[in-house]
Amino acid sequence: MIKAHAKVNLFLSVGPRDERGYHRLKTVFQPIRELHDKVLVEESKEPGIHVKCNNPLVPKDGRNTAYRAAELMMRAAGRDPAMTGISIAIEKNVPLSSGLGGSAIDAAPVIRALNEAWRMRLNRARMDEIGSLIGADVPQALRKRTCYAEGRGDEIIEEFALKPIHACIAVPNSYLSNMNGRKTAFLYEEIDRIERTEADERPMLAALRSGSWAGIAKHMRNDFELVAFRLHPELADVKKTMRDSGALGALLAGSGGAVFGIFDDAELAHAAMLNLIEKSSVRLLLQTLTL
Repeated sequence: MIKAHAKVNLFLSVGPRDERGYHRLKTVFQPIRELHDKVLVEESKEPGIHVKCNNPLVPKDGRNTAYRAAELMMRAAGRDPAMTGISIAIEKNVPLSSGLGGSAIDAAPVIRALNEAWRMRLNRARMDEIGSLIGADVPQALRKRTCYAEGRGDEIIEEFALKPIHACIAVPNSYLSNMNGRKTAFLYEEIDRIERTEADERPMLAALRSGSWAGIAKHMRNDFELVAFRLHPELADVKKTMRDSGALGALLAGSGGAVFGIFDDAELAHAAMLNLIEKSSVRLLLQTLTL
């Protein structure tokens, strides 16, 4: 089985819409080492794409990114769908609608597995092209390192090798119980209603190049907080608890509702976890961010 690692965004600036209606983003993706789905891809004697998952909320048809990845790889390989069978088994561990990569991450293992199994020899650029047709977060999921991206988040500009750092990740249960399939689209609509300044990414990029987590924490930013915290004050409460517990920095993950804090000391991360446990309405994940 191939691991499909969750991610957080260390930096996410939402710009205006382009001519296609997509918002222009500047973002830094950070993979999470210990939090991941597992994806098994095998050829099947029965023609078609067959998806199984331990989470009943995950679709098994063309709405599933792993399914879509198999379709596109089949097309790229010139294989007849009526004669080709693919079985995909997904062990879903990453919470849905949490800003941690969701279903997008499960497409990457399918692309890598079929590229190898069918000896397609696709280069990184071609795999990125296929990934971006599935979702904006898929190209970053094809990487194991921290990366800076623009466009819809699918144009990878630069990669960085950072040292591991401790993190505490929490998702308020009240948010999970009210999650909406249009969550991200709705937040984009809300963010268009407010005035904001487009962030300067250069200080963050300088910190990433230096490898300084203290510098990275200083420049962490997520424009979705401008609207998500107003709509869901419990997210802001979790962030405050992490900061009060000694986090170098804390931020909403993607469009939410996970919130993460980074710590240069394991004991501080553990203390944050204990402080959050007192909030019985919070689901906790204590992880380590790494390459």
